[in-house]
Amino acid sequence: EHRAADRLLIVAQYFPGSTLPKTLPDQIGEIESQIEHDTPEAYVARQLQRTQESEEEEQVLRSAAFRRKIPELYGYRCAVTGLQVMHQHKANLIDACHIVPWADSYDDTISNGIALCPNMHRAFDRGLISIAADHTLLVSDHLKENDSTYGIRPFRGRPLYLPKDRKHWPDPDNLAKHRERFEFGAA
Repeated sequence: EHRAADRLLIVAQYFPGSTLPKTLPDQIGEIESQIEHDTPEAYVARQLQRTQESEEEEQVLRSAAFRRKIPELYGYRCAVTGLQVMHQHKANLIDACHIVPWADSYDDTISNGIALCPNMHRAFDRGLISIAADHTLLVSDHLKENDSTYGIRPFRGRPLYLPKDRKHWPDPDNLAKHRERFEFGAA
């Protein structure tokens, strides 16, 4: 209860003049549903129709919904390592990672997300790893790491831990864009 009230105060402070007809949890729930069911095209079309002020408000809410929904769909498990650490207060160590950066695509839909632990998230964002069309892990030939049981190379070629429902799997086109961006070639 207090967290919801605090969130409303923060939104009111940073978005003066904003009118929030629904409670913040209701809005986030609605946006989570859109993230899960929207196509990237429908999402982008909706975004283009918004005013700058409402875009900023929704961007904050969509980002929060994306960060919550992606780990949930993956069972709070890293798609690469299988790491799953949860806490009774829903604290977890898994990040929601954009496959195609949000700044390039404005795409916060499920098909542009993957759940990764922080190390794999950084490695993915920096092009040290990518994902093949068959959903196995690719590791850059340029990666240099010490000989550790906690390294990245042991995961090369392993299949990802993906959501049970295939409709929540990463979009093959987004995965191809990531591979192209970091020059992984045809995989």
